[in-house]
Amino acid sequence: MIFAIFFAIFTGVLMMVTGVVSSMAAKRSLNLSFILGLSSVFLAIICFILLKGQLVNVFWVNFFVFAAGAGNFITFLLIELSMRTGNNGIVWALANSALIFPFLTGILIFGVEANLLMIIGAVLIVAGIITAGFSKNSGQKSQGMIWFFWALLSFFVGGATQSCANIPSYLDGVEQVTQFQKGFVMQLGILLDDEAFRQQIVSEHPSDGKTFISARGSSIDHR
Repeated sequence: MIFAIFFAIFTGVLMMVTGVVSSMAAKRSLNLSFILGLSSVFLAIICFILLKGQLVNVFWVNFFVFAAGAGNFITFLLIELSMRTGNNGIVWALANSALIFPFLTGILIFGVEANLLMIIGAVLIVAGIITAGFSKNSGQKSQGMIWFFWALLSFFVGGATQSCANIPSYLDGVEQVTQFQKGFVMQLGILLDDEAFRQQIVSEHPSDGKTFISARGSSIDHR
């Protein structure tokens, strides 16, 4: 219990530091996507060191974890793009409502039995997110409608990302793969996207710290 409380507080402190650093980087017109890439490099190195070279070749588990990492970064880009010109509350609500996808994946593909309480819980969570999102920044003016397309796309990509992160739990051999290996493989997926999209999308549209933090916070939920 003591360790759980300690790590909860430590996580909150790290989130605060992340917010401060992101805000300072945005004010100095630094490339926030590049900073995100550096953080993934750091995490990948830490996970690899902790692995001590004990990588397990369970192909489909590694594949879906890698896809979850790649999807997480794409979701971040889509949320950031839509938040620049759209209603941040609506964007946030759509992106976070994607958590319904792993629930549906388990039921429709893997035959998980859904009881009434599970269904009610899922509906209430999504309803709460949508209510909070649509009430947030309700007076904010949007520019055009292209932002809504990006927001809707972030919903589906985020849903696919969460499903990819959840699917390995149903696969054989997942117990052989440590959390350190999953973290390492996921960071590789993020780095692949960061290299592929950084110059084409993010660098052409500099973002402010508030938008970056909101987008990053929503995309982290999909890991």
